[in-house]
Amino acid sequence: LRSGLRTVGRRMASSTPLRRGEEVDVFYRFSADEAGYFPVLCPAIGTLRPRIGRTDGWVKAKIEEDWPPCSEQTTGLPNQSQHAEIGASSHGDGSSNNVHMNNHGGMHNAGSAHCGPFGESNAFRTEVHGGEKKKQLDPSIVRVRHTHPYWSDRSGERLDPSRDEDMVVNVPRRDIRAASDNQEVALSLLVVRWGGEPTRFNEEQWGAASASVTDTYISAVVDKTIYERYGPDYEVISVFVETSQDMAMVSPGAVLPLMHGRHKAACYFLWPTMMQDGTGGQCGMVSEREYFACMHRMEAAALPTRFPHASQLYRTLLAKEWQSTLCLHSKLCIPPTVSVNRATVATDATRAATKALAALDIVRAERYAAKPEPEEMAAGVGGIRRGVVKLGYSWEASYVTVFRGESQLALALRSLATVAGSEHGALIVQDFVPSSFEARAFVVDGRISHIIYSNFGRIDPAGYPVEFVKLPRAQAVCEWLEGDEAAMSDAEARMKKLVASWLFWL
Repeated sequence: LRSGLRTVGRRMASSTPLRRGEEVDVFYRFSADEAGYFPVLCPAIGTLRPRIGRTDGWVKAKIEEDWPPCSEQTTGLPNQSQHAEIGASSHGDGSSNNVHMNNHGGMHNAGSAHCGPFGESNAFRTEVHGGEKKKQLDPSIVRVRHTHPYWSDRSGERLDPSRDEDMVVNVPRRDIRAASDNQEVALSLLVVRWGGEPTRFNEEQWGAASASVTDTYISAVVDKTIYERYGPDYEVISVFVETSQDMAMVSPGAVLPLMHGRHKAACYFLWPTMMQDGTGGQCGMVSEREYFACMHRMEAAALPTRFPHASQLYRTLLAKEWQSTLCLHSKLCIPPTVSVNRATVATDATRAATKALAALDIVRAERYAAKPEPEEMAAGVGGIRRGVVKLGYSWEASYVTVFRGESQLALALRSLATVAGSEHGALIVQDFVPSSFEARAFVVDGRISHIIYSNFGRIDPAGYPVEFVKLPRAQAVCEWLEGDEAAMSDAEARMKKLVASWLFWL
């Protein structure tokens, strides 16, 4: 696949002149359109939920202005000591994208004024001449008119094909090719994504790419990985969902005919939960039942899941049932864990707590039969132990409560068993593992490629960990390990062994 993408991507480069009225194909990219419109097959598909359209891919257009506009403009081309990044213009509002100019000291003569009314300011680059900033026509930008008549945004708003403001845009020359009936590309991606109101996420916790349910994250995957590396030899068919019911209406028959790639795959940028719609508290959350039913339909139609995981593995990971079923395998380093049925808690939370602690004693005895229990996890004064109660299908450390002793466990069980909108059938009770920090290992090709060192600042009065903190390695050693570099090195060596054990299970 990689080889095929590279080969086709090189063939796309062209400096062939273009003439007004010439029919062409233009590679449209959703992330480059600030107004957020995309081509749809017919008006109903763009107005009824779930909305489905080609958010990245080739669409029909006509050249609106000759390119290059006139020969005099070649005098204003940049020399090798300057670099500019130019974006395409947006639909609908006539606004322009930002133009970024990196000046490395070189200057060149100003070019002549362009021939013809080029319109938006993003057809120009900003340059420095004798200390003064001036606008120059960017020779890589072509003025085109989209001829595909049906365009919508994620909320169902449509463009008017009779309005120049809606149809005439500026695009890079590299994203234009001769008109062709051949729709085949190397890769077709089905992207199932959030279509409702977005939520602002903490970039300190999630990083610059943000959470996986955001447009920022999807753009990092599509633009920063596929487009920048392989060029316009792919397409993205996006399905915008706002509710779990939208997921139930996504079928292979609706999306597979739109996919023309030699390779096809699906990506699901949503968070499955066991919460009823409207109680998740942020964007991107849908019922796990509809989520996995949709995924199963696509996989049954030979459309493999490439993000986040194949359905059977992802369900196993999200439900967190592996914690109670695998905790007796010492190489996986899972603390003793049991599962408590919700009906038991609803009937008598105190009795449920007593039975859960007794079950943990049994698991603990078996888990540490061959090797003693770590001292830091042993019972405290009076034999009282600490632990955590948590729910599966939860995100961002939500629905994780720390307890000490039977009475606090009963309160924690009752609290999580009565969360509004929760459809969980069981709660997870687990021994507490004291730690100086958490290490998040990113594994590529079986090896740790990156580690994030993080922690929570405190446990609030309700028992929930809050105030996420992320530190660079050196600072983590200083603040969380009291400067003990040997301890950090030892922890990282153990992580490598632990990753190997988990990859064997996966």
